[in-house]
Amino acid sequence: MPYYNYYRKTKVSKVDQYEILENEINLLVQKYGREFKQPQPEDYGLDPFMLSSIEKFNSIAEVRNKRINKIKTSVKLILDIFLIAVVILFLFSMFGEFNENFVVIFIFSSTIICSLVDIFIDKFSEIIGAKKSLMHDKTEQYKKYINDIKSYPGEDKISNLLKRFDFFKKQKKEKEYWFSLNGHEFERQFTNILKKYNYKDVKKTPGSGDGGIDIKCLNHDDSVVYIQCKAHKKQLGPEPGRALFGVMKADNVDIGVLVGLGGFTIKAKEEAEKMNIKLIDVYDVIKLFNGQYLPKANQLLN
Repeated sequence: MPYYNYYRKTKVSKVDQYEILENEINLLVQKYGREFKQPQPEDYGLDPFMLSSIEKFNSIAEVRNKRINKIKTSVKLILDIFLIAVVILFLFSMFGEFNENFVVIFIFSSTIICSLVDIFIDKFSEIIGAKKSLMHDKTEQYKKYINDIKSYPGEDKISNLLKRFDFFKKQKKEKEYWFSLNGHEFERQFTNILKKYNYKDVKKTPGSGDGGIDIKCLNHDDSVVYIQCKAHKKQLGPEPGRALFGVMKADNVDIGVLVGLGGFTIKAKEEAEKMNIKLIDVYDVIKLFNGQYLPKANQLLN
């Protein structure tokens, strides 16, 4: 299914789709670099001709280790049975029959014997070198290389992923995309834009109890900024600006930002200027998203 059809039919929101794709691509970049190069043996300090020899060496070593573990298990079992039999004979010589004391002492002594045998066999194996796993000294690099090769998604999948990502990125350059978002989705997106411009402590408010404020953050000079987002297609009048200013005044906040995708009436612009409220419309949002600084965009919230 082509990527554009898939993302039209999915129930995941456009914002979530874009963020999921962005996270996937970032993970691939971290693992395979910006060129998404398929892992090569040389990247792991391996000689391409060495791979088969490592695999052969380790397969032989694995057989040898399994054989040693079988021997150890058999020796442990034999010693356990022998020593437990000795305990039974000893207890019979003491009590002459099965009774409560016989059972208690038998269970206790058998547990101790099995534990001691395990310790003894492990120590003895360590002394003679049988506990050491004889694997090739490049085994860890080899394992990492094989795992990365297996997890490599392939050029076709990466290409499709990048196409889907570009599809959404291009959409974000068009105002129709932004107008298609609901209020919560638009607030999330503008929150991400603020983080992109390195504003500090950017937080989206819960949605109630904040006087209509949607986002709070700290300016570059650590002053508090209140932001209200309106995803309306129509121009905003002066009322939203007045409401924002009322909350700013009550909380002693000097800087406010009103984001209205549909733009603002002349009256709204005049009043906003007097109240030190910055106005941002859909065209400003697109420029900000694309990294095209507005006039004094580095001081956007000043």
